[in-house]
Amino acid sequence: MKIGRNASCPCGSGKKYKKCCLGKVNFEANYKKDDTFISEPIKDYGTPNISNDFFENKFSKMPSAAALQHFRMSNDVDNLIGKILDPVLPDERKNKIEEERIKEINNPDELLGVLEQDIDTANNGLLINKMLEYDDFIIPKLIAKLENNTDDFFVEFSIRLIRESKNDFYSELVLNTLPSIKHAYTLSTVCLLLGFIGKKEALKPVWNIYNFFKDKYPNKTFDQGPLFALFEFKDRGLL
Repeated sequence: MKIGRNASCPCGSGKKYKKCCLGKVNFEANYKKDDTFISEPIKDYGTPNISNDFFENKFSKMPSAAALQHFRMSNDVDNLIGKILDPVLPDERKNKIEEERIKEINNPDELLGVLEQDIDTANNGLLINKMLEYDDFIIPKLIAKLENNTDDFFVEFSIRLIRESKNDFYSELVLNTLPSIKHAYTLSTVCLLLGFIGKKEALKPVWNIYNFFKDKYPNKTFDQGPLFALFEFKDRGLL
């Protein structure tokens, strides 16, 4: 994914890439999502064996998409960005955000349509909060679309929305969708979501996917999504 100089920075600051992290870290290399598809079954890697030192030296030393998503989901960054930027945004940026238009939408299908448009980073928190008003209609549709979706923005936005819903029922829907996801980046990202919302039965599939990615794609960072998920399982006392 090529990051334009005038695009919103992937770090989530709300600034343009050229005025934020361009030249500081190689985001174009580390945040690149490719279209790798899984073409073989994910085997059983046995009982999860996660000792006290399991996570040492396993997280990528360079910024990864999974690390960014884990940070955002752990710290409610989307709403924070909106609150910080609203008083200081230039008028042309505010026009792009179209806050009032989103606030006035009362049709869940129309809200889903907003995801297909060019959304400013500062808009994510507002859109998530608005969609949560219709979560029982919107979220099952998003989960179903994750099965065959390769759009990184859609995937990342969806997992943050599902995380914010606080509805235990959705963890079962996500877990049931997991075996059908063949796009490697999407699968990695959905595993990360399960780390936050999954019940104990989600641990084994995530463990298998982590080891599969580590074995089959040692030069990519697909394993980081399920790795962060395992960290969250441990933190929640499910290991």
